[in-house]
Amino acid sequence: MIKGHPHCVCGIFFTLMVACLPSFSQPASPARPFSPPLDTPLRLTSNYGEIREAHFHSGTDMLADPGTKVYAVREGTISRIAVTLRGYGKALYVTHPDGYTSVYGHLSSFLPEVEKYVKDQQYRRRKYVIDLYPASGMFPVKQGQFIALTGNTGYSFGPHLHFEMRDSNGDIPLNVLTLGFPVADSRKPRITCLGIYSLDPQSRVADSAVKIIIPLKSSNGDRIILSDPVRVWGNIGFGIETYDYLDGRENICSPLLVSFQVDGKPVSSFRLDRISFEKTSQVNSHIDYAEKILSERKIQKLFLDPNNTLDIYSGVVNRGICRFTDSLLHPVAIRVEDAAGNQSFVHFSVISEPGEGTGEIPPDSNRMATFYFDSLNVFETGELKVVVPPNALFTSIEFTYKAGKASDTLYSSLHRIHDEGTPLKASYIISVRPDHLPPELRSKALLVQIGRDNKISSAGGDFDKGFITARVGSFGTYAVAVDTVPPEIIPVSFVNKGRFAKDQFLSFQIKDALSGINSFNGFIDGKWALFEYDLKNNLLFYRLDASMLSQNQEHTLELVIVDNRNNLSKFKGVFLY
Repeated sequence: MIKGHPHCVCGIFFTLMVACLPSFSQPASPARPFSPPLDTPLRLTSNYGEIREAHFHSGTDMLADPGTKVYAVREGTISRIAVTLRGYGKALYVTHPDGYTSVYGHLSSFLPEVEKYVKDQQYRRRKYVIDLYPASGMFPVKQGQFIALTGNTGYSFGPHLHFEMRDSNGDIPLNVLTLGFPVADSRKPRITCLGIYSLDPQSRVADSAVKIIIPLKSSNGDRIILSDPVRVWGNIGFGIETYDYLDGRENICSPLLVSFQVDGKPVSSFRLDRISFEKTSQVNSHIDYAEKILSERKIQKLFLDPNNTLDIYSGVVNRGICRFTDSLLHPVAIRVEDAAGNQSFVHFSVISEPGEGTGEIPPDSNRMATFYFDSLNVFETGELKVVVPPNALFTSIEFTYKAGKASDTLYSSLHRIHDEGTPLKASYIISVRPDHLPPELRSKALLVQIGRDNKISSAGGDFDKGFITARVGSFGTYAVAVDTVPPEIIPVSFVNKGRFAKDQFLSFQIKDALSGINSFNGFIDGKWALFEYDLKNNLLFYRLDASMLSQNQEHTLELVIVDNRNNLSKFKGVFLY
């Protein structure tokens, strides 16, 4: 039980309380400074730790026009070169001798000798997507050496450089802003809302059996003080939505750390400067995931789910859960700090009393069973089987299920599996029995998820023993559909029998209505050609290459596009070069 004096809510107390909040020591700067990766002032549009879809942002995004030169931040050797459709697109990894690895993503091209090496490997393997690990010392680089050009490849929605620094031991991304890179930041973080949570059926927050969200607005510079205490009772959790802003930019960034006290005693804190890739998806446990789904608010919780194993927390008492049952007033202080040391605070108090009214949550008629986070959980009907393995949940849940009638275009009932606002730590298995599925369509059947906007998206899966079975990563509404429609190929810059010059592009849009593109191949004069694919824009293109094509003659072109249900489309044409 947390105890405190019922009258300690004056400004003097808050000043003393702030002085007692724990300070996080900044990590020591590297022995030698790194060079900037760009030769222009570093203008960040995003930084480390920003909350993204199912992960923490692992680097910094630096504004840069397409084709801006990128430089090695320290001497080392190029240890990895990746070309992907999603993620970082074209990316370069440089391993440095002092235990760091630098990463440069969303590039348009590499330095010439690397570009040739990659292209040779793509042609040899007849693949655009490629992941290469050159022999040690094959591509040495010096500090400040040109290594690439910026672009917009991969999952990027505007030209920029995605830049990371990693601990080479474990390949763990680090917070770039703690490593001495020249980024101006004199602005204090903002705290935009406060969440107070009732954490069991017997607890209450202002007569609510669930939670209350309080919007915040700074009235005293970097300090927010709420004058009226909030009535609470039982096991209570807290959380805040907070952002940082860098000089000269209005892009939302992430603060470095948050610490939390009640009655002048530390309860929990977290620091966003070292998050491994294997744990980054646990961001959905770190935040109020249901609130994010509902309102897009990103409230970072100051209490931990039982199966949250992120390493960002320190000094956590009782998983950050506070128990109030003493009828006293309790001062609360939350401090937010960015990587430059700028700080902001929110101060308020809670009064421990049961309040009026029950605020009971009505029983859910769709409740089927308790699913425990540390156990195997199985739910079955004649049409559905759900298997949630141990440690796939962040906390135990009261599992709910409801079946509904689907549209005539689907081949099963609608299966509403629990609540999409409940995050998952790992995937689980759904098996759905199709209705009236002809044998000839079994290879075309797949599981689909129906979103809140009724948009249908593929969840994959295969037909086996009368069920479509898929491994999925979220709760929600699922059904069986079939995909018999081949991908669509639409010329963009290509004109049949048109004349093209060196370095022009032959481009096409390729689209698939449901299961998604599985493979794409282009052939010129019967030989495989290196077509690039911009997935986010559904754009397939080929840069006319004088080293690969004879000039002043007619050439044949063929595209072969296959989706994830083996529906195939071909396009044939002729062009002059």
